[in-house]
Amino acid sequence: MMKIRVTEGYVGFNRKVYGVGAVLKLEDQDAAYLIKEGVAVEAPEESPADAVDKMVEAPADDEMTLPDVDPAAAVKPGSKK
Repeated sequence: MMKIRVTEGYVGFNRKVYGVGAVLKLEDQDAAYLIKEGVAVEAPEESPADAVDKMVEAPADDEMTLPDVDPAAAVKPGSKK
């Protein structure tokens, strides 16, 4: 597992969208892909004492839940030409 920090745009993971500054813990392969694409960097590891001092929950604005897809609403009425 590797921690990464989103640096550009948005990253979708587990049906949630994370913005710039969000720190995610992903599998090494997934994290390496995002770093290679230039949208994330490896987050520095913290010592346990630092982690306790900095325990702040991320604001709700940082992540969004994607809506469920409604296939019936995506179909446009009318005939095919």
